Amino acid sequence: MSEANKSTIQAVYGAFGRGDVAFILDRASDGTQWDFSVTGSDVPWHAPVRGKADLPRFFQAMAEHVAFEAFEPRAFLTDGRDVVVKLRVTYTVKRTGRRVDEEQVQWWTFDDGGRIASLRHYEDTAMVRAAWE
Repeated sequence: MSEANKSTIQAVYGAFGRGDVAFILDRASDGTQWDFSVTGSDVPWHAPVRGKADLPRFFQAMAEHVAFEAFEPRAFLTDGRDVVVKLRVTYTVKRTGRRVDEEQVQWWTFDDGGRIASLRHYEDTAMVRAAWE
C-alpha cells in the first residue's frame, strides 16, 4: 500500500501544479483534516481544514494570496499509511510583496480505503507569518 499511497501523493502534487482541485478532492476522505504546525495564525491558508467540503477554501486562500515560483517535491518517504514529503516551496505573498523560500515537510496519512485522511504541513512558520504581516 505504501507505493500506491506514494503514487497518489505524487499525482496530487501534479494536480496542485495545474490547479486541478477536483482531482485532489476526489482522493480525499470525507473527514479529511489538513493543518499546519502552528497554534494561532492570521495567515489565511493556516486555517485548519476539517472535512472534504472545507478543502476548496484552503486552495482558494492559497490562490488568492500567494504567487508560486517553485513547488518542488524532493523526497518521498513511505511507511504503511504514511507518506512524508520533503518539499521546496518558494512564493510571494501578494498583499505584502514579501517572499518565502523554504523547505517544508508534509506528512500525509491515508485511511483504510486508500483516501487521504490527513495532511500536516511543517514549515518555517515565523518566516511565513512575517511575510504575511
